[in-house]
Order: sequence, then C-alpha cells, then structure tokens
Amino acid sequence: MLSRITNYYQNALKRINPTTLSVQSNRKWDVSFSVLLIIYIITLSYFSILKLNTFQTTHDLGIFTQSFWTTIFEGKFFFNNLEFYNNGAFSHFGIHISPILILLLPVYALYPGPDVLLISQSILYGIGAIPLYVAAKKVIGEQGSLVISLIYFLYPALLWSNINEFYEISFLPFLLGFFIYGFVFKKDSLILSCGIACLMIKEDISIIIIFASILGLFYHKDYSKRTQKIFISLLIISSIWLILAFTIIMPHFISLSEGISNNPFLPQYYSSLTNISTGIIPRGEYLFQVFYPLLFLPLISPELLILAIPSFAEILLSATYSDIQYHFTPLIIPPLFFALIMTLKKIKIKFKSRIIIYKLLLLVLVVNAILCCIIFSPLQQTMGLMYLPEENHADSDWFRQGAAFIPPDAVVSTQSNLYSLFADRTTIIEGYSHDPEYIVLHLDFPQCQIFVDDFTEIAELYSPVYQKEQFYVLKRK
Repeated sequence: MLSRITNYYQNALKRINPTTLSVQSNRKWDVSFSVLLIIYIITLSYFSILKLNTFQTTHDLGIFTQSFWTTIFEGKFFFNNLEFYNNGAFSHFGIHISPILILLLPVYALYPGPDVLLISQSILYGIGAIPLYVAAKKVIGEQGSLVISLIYFLYPALLWSNINEFYEISFLPFLLGFFIYGFVFKKDSLILSCGIACLMIKEDISIIIIFASILGLFYHKDYSKRTQKIFISLLIISSIWLILAFTIIMPHFISLSEGISNNPFLPQYYSSLTNISTGIIPRGEYLFQVFYPLLFLPLISPELLILAIPSFAEILLSATYSDIQYHFTPLIIPPLFFALIMTLKKIKIKFKSRIIIYKLLLLVLVVNAILCCIIFSPLQQTMGLMYLPEENHADSDWFRQGAAFIPPDAVVSTQSNLYSLFADRTTIIEGYSHDPEYIVLHLDFPQCQIFVDDFTEIAELYSPVYQKEQFYVLKRK
C-alpha cells in the first residue's frame, strides 16, 4: 500500500516537471499580473490604514508598533509593555521567535508608526502571488497563471489576514511559496534558502519545514544526492531550531517561563483536544470557507495538499484559530494554491481535445472567487468605514490636536482600539493601572468600558486637558 502511494506521488509530480512542458513567454501577461499586484497592494494598504484611523484595530498592532519603536529609539530589543505585563516577556521574542522582523527595522526607522507596518504587510501578502504566478505559468500557461493570481488576490482568508492588524506571518506566502516551488520543480537553491528563511518567520513554521523535508526524503527518491543532502540539512536545522526556540531562546526573553511547559501559547492546542467535539461545527465552517472559494479543486491533488497537513493540524486543533477572520490561514494558502494549480493541469490534460471545458472552468473559478470575495471577505464591511463622520477619524485635526497635548515620553493609558495610535513611546498601558501620566478615552466605543470601574478614582486624580465630542485626554493632577 505504501509503495503504491509513493509511486502515485512521484508520478504526479513528474507530470508537472517544467522540462516536459513548452512555455511561450508573453509580456502582456506579466504586465497584467503587475497591474493586479499594484491594485491589490494599494487597495489593501488603504483599507488597512482606514481601519486604523477609524479606531477599528486592537492592541496587537500596538504590540508590534511599540516593539519596533523601542528597538530603534530605546535600544530595547522588541520590547513592549503588554506582553511584559501579561506574560513577563522582556521582548516579543519571549512569545514568538521572529528574526525576520529585523528586516523591517530600517523601513520603520525612516517612517515610524503603525501605518508603515500595515503598508509593509500589504506588500508582503501581495508578492505572495509571485511564486504562484511563476509556477502556474510553467504548468498551465499564461492565461491560467493570471486566473490563479486573481483568485489569490480575491481569496477571503487572505484579505482577512491582510487587514487584521500586523503579524509576522505576512512574510510566509512569498517565502513558503518559493520553497514549495523549489520542492516541486527541484530547485535546490530555493529549497535551502527559502526553507531557512521560513524558519525565521516564527517558531512553529519549523514543523512545516520538518514535515516537508521528511516528505522530500521519503517520496522523492529520484532526487539527486545533493537535493537529498539539502533535505537532510533542513530536517536537522529545523529540528534544532524548534528545540532551541522553546527551551533556550523564549525562556531567555520571558521571566515567567522555564521551558516548553510554561509557554503561554502551547496549552491552546493540547487543552482543545479534550473538548474538540464541541468545536466540530465552526471547524467545518472554516474548512468550507477555505476550500469553497477554490471549488474544492485542491482536494484532487493530495500529493501537494499533503504539505499543508501540519498547518491544518495547528489550526484545527487550536481552540480559536479555525476562523478565516484570524491571521493563521496563510499557513495553508501556498500548498492550497499549488494543489489547485496541479489540479488544473490534470483537467487541462484530460480535456485536451475539448479545451473549451478547461476554459469554462477557469471562468467559473473567477466568477466564484468574486462572489466569495463579496460574501466572505472583509472588504464590504471595511468599505462602510469610508462613510463614517469626521469625529470617528484619527487623521482629523481634532484628534491630532488632542494627541499633541501628550509629551512623547509620557506614560499613557488608553483603551484597546486606541492603543496602536499611541504605541510609539516607552510606556503604553491598556486599561487603568501603573499610575499613568495621561489617560486617553473615546467614549463612543465600548472598549472604554475598561475604565468605568475606576471612574471615581480617575475623576479625583485626573483632569481633562482636551475634549472634543466624546474624545478625552486626561492629565494627572
């Protein structure tokens, strides 16, 4: 049985070997792809910043904003108050190991603030389409590659991830995409370089690379000895990196942790196993929203979809991650789309004499992607933010005037949806505690409820220095 599976896997991948295909380059398809990419980056950057300026973000964006700010201007390596107070982490690296974030430090130094992180994220997610476009062009031709790119740009889970704060996982579609490209087309340099680069994104990516390395060694026996050595090297490097992350690096940056057992993020996986039956319906809805925009076609190519097994396990075993509105679906997007490309190749070969069927399928995929974007994506909801009145916009004069009352080195306490806008400082606190110098509130939002319990004390200790509509800046007397 195992040998039959192995033979099927090897034969399936051989059918997409670029040496067996004739590809004619056509510049107009590259130009069309570039236009789609630019439109995507501009659109998602605009809506991401709109969400920030209409107070729709949470403290997660503030965590990264302050982490970058303290690294550049305070010499504190990715320090932020929220993870310090909640988890005892002296750095974000006490929660997640993400050396790749260092690449964005020069960009942030030139233009500090959450805006640049949101724009960078849109660029990173946008260029995640490049390995898919290049692979599809080799396998199913220019027309199909443009369709794949369009579906990627309209994919609801990707759009949710893009406008959902800022996270290091935005590096993954591009790097993992080219890693899988190298895996499929036997490009040793891409396998090694992109495999190692993926490890720098987050510690749990190691599991993906470990799994892919084992898969490459077991199934790709026709690989050269050099490629096999690369897989062995990646397997060793990934395993060592995963162990070091949880046993040495994280404990070094977090005072409350003494090893793997005390990591605050691990219990969400093994604790959910005890009551996983209670989450069957939302997990089923998640799988439907992941596969339906692609018409379930990736399921026809398990030889590539199998690369997503570790990511599906991480998402589905978690108590909360199985929702496309969270930022974890990019873990499965590259193998999902590569499996879609392989399926379209199979269909194109099967209906070679009736190519109209293949072209109709491409049309149906595009129409379905547009409908799913309308139904499942956040763009319709986010577009409503464009029509909010001026008093709900942080880029208005009234907000800037209020923020100007706060010195840049002052300790500020505020609610979660304002957190990111004041995170470019040494100390920013969510909620009322730690004796802040200034309190910033916007009473139009329910997040201000966090201050209600301490209202009497706040009224005695603080007086307003600025007030506009429901926006208040309070200073300690």
